[in-house]
Amino acid sequence: MDSFSDIFPVIAVILLFVVLIVQLIMLSRRNKGAVDERRLRNETDNIKDALRRETDNIKDVLNEGLARVQRGLGEMQGLAKNVGDLKSALTNVKSRGTYGEIQLERLLDEVFPSDLYEKNFAIRGTAERVEFALRLPGKNDEAVYLPIDSKFPIEDYERLQNAYDAGSKDAITDAQKGIEVFIKKSAKDIQEKYIEPPKTTDFGLLFLPTEGLYAEVLRIPGLVENVQTKYHVTLAGPTNLLALLNALQMGFKTLAIEKKSGEVWQILSAVKTEFETYKGKLEEAQKKIVQASDDISRLVGTRTNQIMRKLKKVESFQDPEHAAAILEIDESDIAD
Repeated sequence: MDSFSDIFPVIAVILLFVVLIVQLIMLSRRNKGAVDERRLRNETDNIKDALRRETDNIKDVLNEGLARVQRGLGEMQGLAKNVGDLKSALTNVKSRGTYGEIQLERLLDEVFPSDLYEKNFAIRGTAERVEFALRLPGKNDEAVYLPIDSKFPIEDYERLQNAYDAGSKDAITDAQKGIEVFIKKSAKDIQEKYIEPPKTTDFGLLFLPTEGLYAEVLRIPGLVENVQTKYHVTLAGPTNLLALLNALQMGFKTLAIEKKSGEVWQILSAVKTEFETYKGKLEEAQKKIVQASDDISRLVGTRTNQIMRKLKKVESFQDPEHAAAILEIDESDIAD
């Protein structure tokens, strides 16, 4: 779109110039034999002024376009330098490993608190250390570690991309073979160095730090299945690892809920036992209360009636205080 806007003024000037020439020719033919020299000179001067103005405009447009091109070239040179620096950094084995490790740590931080995984963890107490080990709950509240290591075969991946650009099937096959050999060797290292049940899980994770590399590994027939079956290693890219870690996080929450549920169930069982004992005591107390009530009923009913019948012929005192005095009953005790 910018190139067309730069060429358009040039085309317009050319068309204007052609139109003016045609007009001059027609004017000269029309006034042939009686040409007004002064008018023709004026027309010519006007044409020159118009051409001069358009020429100046074209120069301005061209200068601006050249300036934009120069700025674009400068940006492209800067970008090429940055790409070169990145390539040099990734070509270095230590830098390449650091890149994968940073990617892996960033993803772990998004899902887990820092106390749920170990960095540069020694599985067997030797100098060999896995980049990350995720702490999982095991039997008897003992931790079980899931080893996670990152790898980035930059040379083989670059050869594969160049082979795609060149359209060479043989080169593509050779580059894929190189990636396959690298992945198998990395998986074997994880199995031999970092997988040691029951301290660890019976499988490990091999993290590939770019989606492009992970996609190319998936394209190699049988590679993922072979690594899982033979070396007990699962391959994961950035998106795939994030989904896997989220699933593990949900597993943590489920285990915590199950553990709390077990504690609650034990408390309820204890409460049930105590309540059964309490129920037995209440039933005994109820029986005693019922028995006492029956005794009182019999005492108030049968015994009281018999006594009243015997005392029926005895004359009562008209003064209750006199009766209490004879029986030596304290009135205050009766009031209480």
